[in-house]
Amino acid sequence: MRRIVKKLGCSVAGPYTHFKSQDDILSSLIERGERDLTGDLKRAKDAGGEIFDMLKRIAVTYRDFARNNRELHKLMFHIPGSEKVFRSATASYRVYLDALRQGVKSGRLKFTKKGYHAMARTMWAWLYGLIVLEMTGVTEQGQNFAFDDGFAVFQRLLEQGE
Repeated sequence: MRRIVKKLGCSVAGPYTHFKSQDDILSSLIERGERDLTGDLKRAKDAGGEIFDMLKRIAVTYRDFARNNRELHKLMFHIPGSEKVFRSATASYRVYLDALRQGVKSGRLKFTKKGYHAMARTMWAWLYGLIVLEMTGVTEQGQNFAFDDGFAVFQRLLEQGE
């Protein structure tokens, strides 16, 4: 809360004129972040092109969102309480899943529904892991070799199918 009010330039009591509790403030921030991330991912997906270009754009967009919104990303995905906002798969994740569905429907990805759900979770976890490694300083921002190498592996797996 101290960091939030410092950014807002107000007293600690200021936000409570608009929100009932700290949980309401955090939920509002998480919901706003999810809306922004989902919008960014939809634009990346809807830019069209070949399925692997689309998936890479989605992955880069998610990574860039995390880089540009470090504290918000931590709030959205690292703290207890976000599960109160995300009762099911997030809208942002569903954009990504829909892109994989499109690849399966087009015949480019040869997976069953169960298979592409497993691949989606694995790829999303890999990307999230890279983001966390970067945020914690284990890898440096701008070192894209882990991203590029990992994406190439997933592309081969997706092309190969089950």
